[in-house]
Amino acid sequence: MSERRTIGLQARALGLMGASGVLAATGFGLVPAALAAPHDVPAVQSVALQSSQTAVTSSTSHHLRVQVTANQTQASSSRVPSSGQVTVTLGTGTSDKSEFHQWQFQDADGALTVDSTGNGNLTMSNAQLSPFGKINLTIAPIGDPVVHSCEGTPQSQTQDVSLEGTFFFDSRSTGKNAWGSVGKKSKSFTFAATNTLTTTYVDTNPAGCLPDLGFQPCAASLFWQSGTEAVTLSGVKSGRHGSIFASRTTDLTAPADATRIDEAFGTSRKLVLKTSGTAASLSVTADHNSTGSATLSAKKHAKPYSAQCRKGGKSKVETSTTWSDAKYKNGSRPLAVKAEIFGAIKVADSSTAEIVKTKLT
Repeated sequence: MSERRTIGLQARALGLMGASGVLAATGFGLVPAALAAPHDVPAVQSVALQSSQTAVTSSTSHHLRVQVTANQTQASSSRVPSSGQVTVTLGTGTSDKSEFHQWQFQDADGALTVDSTGNGNLTMSNAQLSPFGKINLTIAPIGDPVVHSCEGTPQSQTQDVSLEGTFFFDSRSTGKNAWGSVGKKSKSFTFAATNTLTTTYVDTNPAGCLPDLGFQPCAASLFWQSGTEAVTLSGVKSGRHGSIFASRTTDLTAPADATRIDEAFGTSRKLVLKTSGTAASLSVTADHNSTGSATLSAKKHAKPYSAQCRKGGKSKVETSTTWSDAKYKNGSRPLAVKAEIFGAIKVADSSTAEIVKTKLT
């Protein structure tokens, strides 16, 4: 698996356990647009809308949260079409038994349209969204925008917005735990505050505006992952807590180029690493919202990597040992993370796997 995917999965797993967020100094100035010094605004590179996670009760009486996001990348020339994506997410919450489902719809027709003041619309055509529902939302600015600038050059702008109109979405799930639909077909639906519209400008000074992240936060942990780009299980143990994160991507038959991503979280009761020379074996036993067990085995690890980091205000050295050639094998009962809709998530025997152990000195 790619290094980017490994880092992303490890971050999601650590986040599930409530790892402390660290905001590094970036050197970016934040000022209301109305008070910013006069300047030539760079060309727009992309526009993104993110709604709040609004609490809803579905047609089958499930208490869920719904979020809609949309992005539109501007064309670099008249011969290159703009592109975008609209995503609807339904989820149950943030506990270790939570699950989320994202429906991603490709947008080449400009579903997201906004002007420089933050007024606009998010409108999906029947061809773009059918058979899942209807989206025709009005976007209106709330308060003043905030410009994020570097060395006097605006890099991006964020604007709080209201978001309401026609929103109806059918999960098209079946079975006794089906989530049904959310929103309203004929009455107006309002996304609760705060919804955010972000405009990113073409970077005119990349070398001078790279953020200085300083020391990164660190932790002694044990991370593992296995699967393919389509189905993945991963987990992490930091301290006494162990989590499992499951992800599955499915191509939908309609509309064209649409996908659904299922994500579910559980915990591991045991996570035991045994090493012998350069070899390693990691056994995983399920706990809350997960079942079964699995073993990851590797013959050798790569050269350990060390980097400076910071913990509790003190400088540390974090050393990572990675077994990237591991193989995955399920126990007599396969390791799986439960999900109310679309089935539990698990990976097959002999899937490519990886183990990463970090220690602090």
